Amino acid sequence: MDRIYAELLQKDSLVEQAKISHATELLLYQVIDSAKKDIEEQQMLIYTIDGENMGLHVDNDRLRGSVRNNRTISFIAIVTLFLFIAL
Repeated sequence: MDRIYAELLQKDSLVEQAKISHATELLLYQVIDSAKKDIEEQQMLIYTIDGENMGLHVDNDRLRGSVRNNRTISFIAIVTLFLFIAL
């Protein structure tokens, strides 16, 4: 009789352990899903920042070209002025 009682207690204990393991497993799945959502949000943020960064590079290249043109025009104007004064 004691042996049967011990086996029943052991089975009850195993059922409780299984319930705890199942609850832990569900929590871990929730953590994984949350992490996946966070990763997707971070990837979208990176994509957005990359797009903004590309736009800034294009603007910077445009400004550099404008500065080069202005320097060239200024150099030609100074040379012309010196030639006009010298002649």
